[in-house]
Amino acid sequence: MRSNLGKIGVICLVLMLCLAAIGVGYGHWSQTLNIDGTVDTGELDIEFLNCVTGDNETGGDVGEMSVLEVDTDGDLDIDKLIVTLDYGYFCYEGYVIFDVHNNGSVPEEVVAVTITEPIGGEVDVSLSGIAVGSQLSPGQSVPCVLSAHVTSNVSGTYSFSVVIEAWNWNQAGG
Repeated sequence: MRSNLGKIGVICLVLMLCLAAIGVGYGHWSQTLNIDGTVDTGELDIEFLNCVTGDNETGGDVGEMSVLEVDTDGDLDIDKLIVTLDYGYFCYEGYVIFDVHNNGSVPEEVVAVTITEPIGGEVDVSLSGIAVGSQLSPGQSVPCVLSAHVTSNVSGTYSFSVVIEAWNWNQAGG
């Protein structure tokens, strides 16, 4: 029985030495590899371009439509329009013609068009050319017309703003 224990002990010792040799060999052949990289995901950037104002007046110019182009985020792109209608009177109609442009590098989908209506409901404001769900490819522009029609018998100055929000086209739908 004693000779069996000695044989088992020798076998265990040989197995441990073999495992140790395999570990040393694996340690010599393994190596750590580090990879550093940069991923550019693209840029979302929608802007207003080429703003022009006008109205329905012929002859005497009483009413006046003007637009202030605002860069709200400091990226040198116009992303908000503040429209002012001075000396508006009943049935005066003014308009702003502009382009909505995808200045980014990925397709965009319009998810919100926010027009702050003049207080009191004395002016009807409408936008044509772009709406929620419109998609713009990089570099694409869409011509738009924003019109304002005075429905009140009270002359005055009216102001409202326009902001268009867009998301990456493949996330806009939910």
